[in-house]
Amino acid sequence: FQQHDLFSRIAGVCRENASLFYNHQLRWRAGNCLHPVQWFQPDFWRLRTEIIWDRGGGMMFNAKMFCRFDERILWFVRGKSWKWNQSQVGLGTVWRIGVAQNKSHPVAYPTELPLRCIMATTDPGDIVMDPYSGSASTGVAAVTNGRRYIGIEREQKYFDIACRRIEDAQRQGDLFIGGEAA
Repeated sequence: FQQHDLFSRIAGVCRENASLFYNHQLRWRAGNCLHPVQWFQPDFWRLRTEIIWDRGGGMMFNAKMFCRFDERILWFVRGKSWKWNQSQVGLGTVWRIGVAQNKSHPVAYPTELPLRCIMATTDPGDIVMDPYSGSASTGVAAVTNGRRYIGIEREQKYFDIACRRIEDAQRQGDLFIGGEAA
């Protein structure tokens, strides 16, 4: 319920054409499988589509079930129209992206995952916000592609890692936006 309330409140400060991407796995409670869409339905957001993230492997080999190699990414939109960059349409709804090699956080995402979401639904100069920043894979994807980034992280250890990664990404500079191709 905390996430539902948080994202419902965030909707109040977003533009009408904003997008929300929510990543989660299937969960089991009392022997029943629960899909993320069953518990995550924040007010003022409409589900646009579901993306399957094929992580290329998993670690549940003694769970008496098929080993889960995937997670769900739910794409929600704020209003009746949303920002969409047509060049991203070919990505489809199954993304085969290996797990992150960033071992500074126990569940770090590969930067490619938020990068696809950012490139599909934002333009240079737009704000990308991640209220569960962790080690800032989303932030790195945002700032290296000309977006402004707001990250929130409650764990000081991960906040410090996130700050370093963002600073490194900003020092690297924007390799493509506004520059000339080599």
